[in-house]
Amino acid sequence: MAQALAASSVLSVVDEVVEVEKRTVTEVMDSLALLMGDASGDGFAQSGVTPLSHVSSDWDVWIQEEIATLKSLGKNWDGYGAEAPIGALVNCVEGFLRSVGSQAVMPPKPEVTPSNDGGVMLEWETAKGDFFLEILPKDEINVHVETADMEFEGSLTECLEDAKKAWAHLLIDS
Repeated sequence: MAQALAASSVLSVVDEVVEVEKRTVTEVMDSLALLMGDASGDGFAQSGVTPLSHVSSDWDVWIQEEIATLKSLGKNWDGYGAEAPIGALVNCVEGFLRSVGSQAVMPPKPEVTPSNDGGVMLEWETAKGDFFLEILPKDEINVHVETADMEFEGSLTECLEDAKKAWAHLLIDS
């Protein structure tokens, strides 16, 4: 009887984790789609990944390498107890990067790094300034922008209009 209860508890926790990951993927992908100018967010949330036929081969090889590196990291990857990058967030990053790589005017490739809490950082450093996205495990994306004309940081949803302007100025109009 005790084993049945324990098994039931484990299954309940697994179900909760799966639901949180599904919600995380949808919310994160919708937020990233808004940054790219897709007001509905449907392009990311429904398909998740841009078809390879729409992504340049150089960009695709680079994405595969970056994602493989993130997926290869385990707990304590930094020697200081860091969490492994969360699979659902890594998948979101992959979908976002594929979408970026399928644009008519592509920005430069970002530096992709894991964060110690299981999230992922995307960092673009250009001659005009810096644009950082931190995709966090708690359904949140932070943005940080530094240019000669502006500097701000905060939640992507709170800073969305400024982030869109900075995205276009720093990464598209280069």
